[in-house]
Formats: sequence, C-alpha cells, structure tokens
Amino acid sequence: MAAGASCSLTITFAPNSGATYNSPLAITDSDPTSPQTVTLAGSGIAAATISQSAYVLPYGSVVYGLNSVQAVTLTNTGTVSASLSAAIIGGTNPSSYSQTNNCGTTLAAGASCVYTITFAPQALGQLQATLTIPDNTIAGSSTVTLTGTGQTAVTVNPLALTFGSVAVTNTASKTTTITNAGNALPVTFALSDKVDYSQTNTCGSTVPAMGSCTVTVTFAPQNVGTFNATLTIADSDPSSPQVATLSGTGTAAVTVISATPSSLTYGKVAWNTGSAKVVTVKNNGTVTAFFSSLSFTDAADYSQTNTCGTSLAPKGSCIITVTFTPQGLGSLPGTLTINDNNSAGPNMVSMTGTGISSVTLNPLSLTLGSVIVGSNATKTTTLTNAGKALPVTIAVGDKVDYSETNTCGSVVPAGGSCVITVTFAPQFTGTLNSTLSVTDADPSSPQLVALTGTGLADITTITLTPSTLNYGNVVWGLNSAKTVIVKNSGSANGTIGAFTFSGSPDYTQTNNCPSTLAPATTCTVTVTFAPNALGALNGSLSFADNTSAGSSTITLTGTGKTSITVSPYALTFGNQKVGTSSAAKTITFTNAGNAIALAISLSGADQQDWTYTTTCKAIVPANGSCTVSVTFTPQVAGSLSANVVFTDADPSGPQITAMTGAGS
Repeated sequence: MAAGASCSLTITFAPNSGATYNSPLAITDSDPTSPQTVTLAGSGIAAATISQSAYVLPYGSVVYGLNSVQAVTLTNTGTVSASLSAAIIGGTNPSSYSQTNNCGTTLAAGASCVYTITFAPQALGQLQATLTIPDNTIAGSSTVTLTGTGQTAVTVNPLALTFGSVAVTNTASKTTTITNAGNALPVTFALSDKVDYSQTNTCGSTVPAMGSCTVTVTFAPQNVGTFNATLTIADSDPSSPQVATLSGTGTAAVTVISATPSSLTYGKVAWNTGSAKVVTVKNNGTVTAFFSSLSFTDAADYSQTNTCGTSLAPKGSCIITVTFTPQGLGSLPGTLTINDNNSAGPNMVSMTGTGISSVTLNPLSLTLGSVIVGSNATKTTTLTNAGKALPVTIAVGDKVDYSETNTCGSVVPAGGSCVITVTFAPQFTGTLNSTLSVTDADPSSPQLVALTGTGLADITTITLTPSTLNYGNVVWGLNSAKTVIVKNSGSANGTIGAFTFSGSPDYTQTNNCPSTLAPATTCTVTVTFAPNALGALNGSLSFADNTSAGSSTITLTGTGKTSITVSPYALTFGNQKVGTSSAAKTITFTNAGNAIALAISLSGADQQDWTYTTTCKAIVPANGSCTVSVTFTPQVAGSLSANVVFTDADPSGPQITAMTGAGS
C-alpha cells in the first residue's frame, strides 16, 4: 500500500441458521502493530416464506359484460412475519382483471389471507394478465398467471335470409333470432334497402339480460329482378355491428293459389269422434282464382265445409275446415284435392290420422297376489270413454273365485269414466286365472282385463328386515350396533329358537323375541360389532324356526380398523453440521379409539444422534392426540438413521417413524 494511501474492506455476513456468529478479521502487514484485528459479530434470523394455493387461474370463456370470480390463498409457512406490498395486475390485458384482498401489509407466521380476482372481459378473444404481490421473501413476490377468453354476448341466427322467388305485389317473411347471453343490451336496426324490404321485431330498444327476441324481415319486391340487402344490428357488444344478409328475387305476377298448411296431422282420434283442422286458401296472384270442386280420396273418414265459394279475388283468402271422424281403427290417410286454375296445377292437402278405440281400461291386468283360502283381496281398473255415450256390459269369466262391482251403470257418458272393482276370494289353493270383459259398440270390443291370483293354505313365513347388516369400518376398541326386525308374515304362529353365531367372534346380540311369534307381529334383534382384530371380520347369526327352511339367518359384515395413526411415518433431516442441532421436526400421534397406554422410545444404530420431547402422557385419552418433537444432533459425519417407536395395545402397534440425516 502506498504511503499515505487508504483502502476499504467490505465484509458480507451470510448466516446459515438462526444462531449467533462471532469471528475476528486479522490484517497482517509490516507495521510493528501487526496483525491488526477487527471483531465481527452477527445473528442469523429466519427469512419469510409464503406459499400460494394456485399459480394459474384459468377462467375459461366469459361473456362480455359478465364476470367470473376466483381466489388465491397466501399462507405464511415460515416462522417470521411477511411484509406484503400493494398487488399489481400487469401483463397483456390488465384492464380485464381486478382484485380485492383481506391481506393488509403484514402476514403473521402461520397465517393466511385471500386475494379475490374478478375477470370481466373488456374485449373478445384470449385475455391474459399477471397478478404480482411484492413481499420480503427471497423470491421477492408471489405471482399468479390469469387467463380467460372474452366471448361475445350477442348471437344472430341465421345470419343469412334467402327469400327465393316472390311475385311482384306479393310478400314473403323470414325471421332471425337475436340471443343476448350478457347484461341488458340496447339495440338498433337498419335496412340497406327500405323499398323492397321491411322489418318488425320483438326486441324493442333493449334486449334483456339472458334474453332473446326475433326480427321478422318481409320481402315485397316492387320490380322484377334480384334484390340483395343487409339488416344491420348495432349494439354495445365488441362484435357490433352484426350484419345479416338478405337476398330475394322479384318475379312477374301470375295466378298463384296456396293452401296452408299442405298437410294435416290429426294424431290419434277416438272412434266415431270428430277432430277438425283448418286449411287457409289464399290467392297470392293478381288475377281472380276459380274453384271447380273439392274432393277426398277417403270420404268415409274425412269431410269438409268451406267459405270459398267458386271464386277468390286477388289477395283474398278463404277457409276449408276438414274434419276427421274415424270409422275404423288404425292408420287412415287421405288427400283433399282443390281443383282450381292455379298455374302450378291443383292444390293438394294430405291428411294423416289414426283411429283408436274410444274405450280404455287402465290397468289392463290385475294381479291379486297370494290370498289365503277363505280371505279376499280387491283391485280396481278404470274404464274411460273418450267418445260418445256408450252402452256397456261387464262380466268376469270365473264367477267362483272372482266377482265384480262397478260405478258404470249400463251407459258410460261421453267423455266419462267409471271404476270396476274386482274381488278375488279363492275357494281353492293354486293359481287361479280369469278375465274381466267389457262389451260395447266400439270396434275394439270386447275389451279384456287379465286377472291373476293364487289361493294359499295357512303357512308360517318369517321375514328379516334387513337380512344383511353391513357395519363398514369400526375402530378397534369401539363398537357399532344395528337392528333387525323379525316379522311373522304368514298366517300361522311362528316359533323362534336359540340364536347362534358362526364366523367372526366379534359380534354379540340381544333380542326381545318370544318363543312363539303370532301372525303379523314383530320382534327386534340388536347385533353389536366390537372388533378385537383388524381387517374383514364377517359372520352370521341364525335362529331355528318352523318355516319350510327350518331356520333364518342374518348375514354380518364389518371391518376392524386401527385406532392409531402416526404422521408422518418418515422424517428426513438432510445435512447437519457435526455437533450442531437441527430445527425440531414434529410427529403427531392420534388415537381415534378409547383411552390407550403409550410408551415412546428411540431405536436404531444411530439413536444417540437424536433427542426428543413430547406432549404425550402415559395414557392418551379417547379421541385424543399428542406430538413428539425430534432434534437431530450428529456426533459424526456420514449417513445416520434411527426410529421413533410408539408402543401401545392397538393391533397395528408398535408404530414406527423412520428418521434419516447426514452429519457434515
């Protein structure tokens, strides 16, 4: 160093742990006072650490004018408070995102707070941004990528209206639908050709939120030729204006007679009952139309009245009322021919209809079930007359075992219904089938209802509800009780014998069943599952009875589950300087069962390199938990391992947490 010169030394302190560090700095030179010593002292402090619940928030497609909300949770996973600065939304499309939070400027160790981010697209297409939250962590900030797509709120369908050929002085109309998937939307409409086209709409000045409306465009050509135009829909959506194309051709005036609709569908109509539909005949030409006749291909089932007369002035219309009165059953098609001077030839209207029975019986089968000889059972069927007033005769085929009563009388009124009650009183045992017949003027007559029933002798029937008890998982040392209802569903006294178990010995029972169980009475069996082992523990409970099987059995299934959990089952301490102690790591011991005795110890070749403290007592209470804090202090260099051993009475014991570390 030159005479009279000076220099500076910069000392950097980079602690590896939260300990205090002291060290001398020696400066050696030729001066008699050499070496000169500077004392260095400093203490390491823990750095703030923040975790976040999400790094990317995908919002998907959101309609313009609406919004979607998601949240990110920040958690201070360190041991010191973290400082937070104001959140910043940047990136390509920051204006489409906003945020609120409850975080403040400081996040305490172990605490959490929430940033709520709202995506309200201000444009269409892919919209990306980044939420940055500056902090005092080593990384300097927490960052969340925000992605979403702005979607138009307005759709117009269809976007092209083709009117085809329309005679001059005639008109044709088509509609398009405007659908608004967003907020209320003011709209205006404009036509580029107001001479040949006009429009009406159900939209008004505003299409309501999530609403729709229709625009009806009418093409009325004033001259011969092709006329193209546009319908422009203006609104505040970014896709505005929406434009629908219009095309049509004006043709010279001719005699054009139309019949609308060109087909009539009557569906199902009851026999001898009329159903009427209307056909509108219109003269769309510029000359008078003349009618010579109206004719049917099926005059038996179809008839007509009309207001047409023999001629129809231009732009005039008249009505033909066609009535379908089926005289038979099944499909009955027909055609109406309108003989006129239409240049395209006669107009023809096709008709389809199906004649159905005017009488329905519901249900069409009655199952009276099993009935003891000497007893009876009843069921009903409803007769409905969809036609005119109908005389009926009702009878059963087997008058020994079946009988009937009814509310029908001799005539069921038009559009009316009545109830037929069938009684089954078997005189014999076995299956006894019959029919109920309804005779009338309908083509489907006679209508039949199938009757089935079985005559039974007095018997004993024992039922179990339920017959299987599934206890699922039950913790060792605890128990679960379930109940079975035993019922005598027969007609004779039932006998109940001794109850016996088979299979797993982990079940017990109590019951209030008498030795004799009268018909239609019940008793209760309570079965308790108290597992003394782990895994599937299945069995059955049976008792002797006087049914045809000789006994009844309840199936039992359950699983014994350990009461103890230790978390974690492995601890990794990493590298630790020889002779120094690591930060403590925690093991949690949880008892989901009854109070249990517990002993804790260390095992393994290197157990001397670990020490522990614990909140666990000699007895861990029912549904209780405690912790063990383990510290690693290696005495030698190299890989080291040991175990924390939890010894208790649970069948899964002892529980072991394996530990590894390295002295360096």
